[in-house]
Amino acid sequence: MRAKVHAARQRRLELPHLAVAEQKDATLQKLKGVEIAQQQSIRDNLSVQYRKESASAWLDASRKWNATNDCFHIWHRGPFGTINGLRLGCRTTTTPASPINPNNRKQIQHADEYDKVLSEDHSRQGSMIHQNNSNHGTTAVRRREYDVTSMVLTGVTAGPSGFTPERSIANLGRELRNANNVAVTRSSGNWPETNAALGMAALLLCVLRDKPESGIRFKTHDIVSLGSCSKIALMPTKLQPQQQPVYYNFFSDDSFQFFGKRNFNLALNGLLKCLKDAMECILQRDRTIAIPHDISTTGNLVELTIGGLPISHSTDGGGERWTRALKYFLTDLKWLVAFSTKHVDR
Repeated sequence: MRAKVHAARQRRLELPHLAVAEQKDATLQKLKGVEIAQQQSIRDNLSVQYRKESASAWLDASRKWNATNDCFHIWHRGPFGTINGLRLGCRTTTTPASPINPNNRKQIQHADEYDKVLSEDHSRQGSMIHQNNSNHGTTAVRRREYDVTSMVLTGVTAGPSGFTPERSIANLGRELRNANNVAVTRSSGNWPETNAALGMAALLLCVLRDKPESGIRFKTHDIVSLGSCSKIALMPTKLQPQQQPVYYNFFSDDSFQFFGKRNFNLALNGLLKCLKDAMECILQRDRTIAIPHDISTTGNLVELTIGGLPISHSTDGGGERWTRALKYFLTDLKWLVAFSTKHVDR
């Protein structure tokens, strides 16, 4: 009996301790859960901060982006202005001189043989002249013979073999040897590349005009963007609204043209007129933008100049003047892109 009473008392004393232990365990479990949640919140907070910094960096970078400038990259390469890597202007090629090498026996032998042939020909033609003079007044008529090579070199036909007292056989041989020793300079246009670059410039002007709220309008001309085969249209005036537009080809090549590059030059001046109209429109909105090369009209009123140089195609000076005028044109066009970036794209 006493044992049972002792066991009951012992159980009563142990019950609070068990309850306290269970409470302690539950509290520890809650504490661990709170600590885990705290650590997760800290990680989430750091992740949000990292993402915020990354988004801010992308935002700063994206503010410097310009789709128009990326799609129509205008730069320069030496004397040429470039748009998307395509050069505008004439290429000057020089054929180097090829002097006779004193150590090359074949060249020396060829020159000596030519001197010998000219000497023999001169002797033969001299005998023919003497024989013709002796038979003068008879019915026998002898055919005059000419040395084609000497005719080409001298440009005269005075007598057989082009021989004159002022020019000796040695001089003719020396002229032939030096004929290939002249450095020839030619200016030619790489027209496929030039036509592609002009098509890019025409497309860029159309893109800038068609942007919403750009305020750019062309007054007298319009651009038909067709890549390398673009056209410039002369629009009818208000005095003759019934007149149809006149289209000029905005591309060219080295083929023979009866009127030269008249239509191509009219298209070039038409494109420059469109650029001038666009510049006048943006100057009304932002007086701080000053184009580096002024566009003005000449006394002809059809031909325009940029930076004091005519935009019309010309090969004077190896095409350097026309190449520089096109470079000025691309420079002003880049200023127009800068205006679009500042006022229209934002």
